[in-house]
Amino acid sequence: MLSPQVLNEAFSVSGLKFRDVASSEVAEWIRHLQPYCTAPLDSRTVGLALDLHQEHRLAWWDCPIVASAIMAGCVYLLSEDMQHQQLIRTVRVINPFRVAPSDILNSN
Repeated sequence: MLSPQVLNEAFSVSGLKFRDVASSEVAEWIRHLQPYCTAPLDSRTVGLALDLHQEHRLAWWDCPIVASAIMAGCVYLLSEDMQHQQLIRTVRVINPFRVAPSDILNSN
């Protein structure tokens, strides 16, 4: 499951890091990910993101992602940007470069 914020950031960062790739190609890549973009991102999500920012002092752009995960009922959130194994309310952050997601899922 993806948060719309993840797709927003992926499009933005891709434009900065891969300047020789046409934006239409990046857009097509984003379109392929859209079916997985089912986490909420609405005014309630933003409200929760503001609360999380105060509670956990996360970088602002991570807060809507975490809020979407919480509101979607996710147990794990894959992120290389946040502290590995950090528990934010009901969501545990997993750095997929430190441990394979399948190892986490198979440990339960």
